[in-house]
Amino acid sequence: MVYRAVHKQTRKQFALKRISKKEVKMQNMITQLNNEIKISRQLDHHNIIKLYDTFDDGEDIYLVLEFAPNGQLFSKLHREGKFDERTTKEMIREVIQAVSYLHSRNPPIVHRDIKPENILLDKNNRIKLAGSHPRI
Repeated sequence: MVYRAVHKQTRKQFALKRISKKEVKMQNMITQLNNEIKISRQLDHHNIIKLYDTFDDGEDIYLVLEFAPNGQLFSKLHREGKFDERTTKEMIREVIQAVSYLHSRNPPIVHRDIKPENILLDKNNRIKLAGSHPRI
């Protein structure tokens, strides 16, 4: 579950992703989640959602992430039906920039789940790649 959170002092918005520890354990995903968090902390690219912090409350793990106010590409595509050629080319270019950055890391990182639900849009409708980043 992802929530919009607002820092009380600065009024800056963040996405707060809640992950159930019980679910992670049941699906035997502890190592994968830890790896994704470790890798995400190291990433710094304008087309990739930034991980700012993590914390837990005993039952859940919380990821404090960059907020993408225009939501998922999936939702935008569903609303609009299709995009014009110029918009499509720009979005593809931005996804390629994000993937190229991941592949340029040492060792390279492969995003294993690129889909419209993991492509978010910032306030200017620029691409922000989110999701799974395991190393290869």
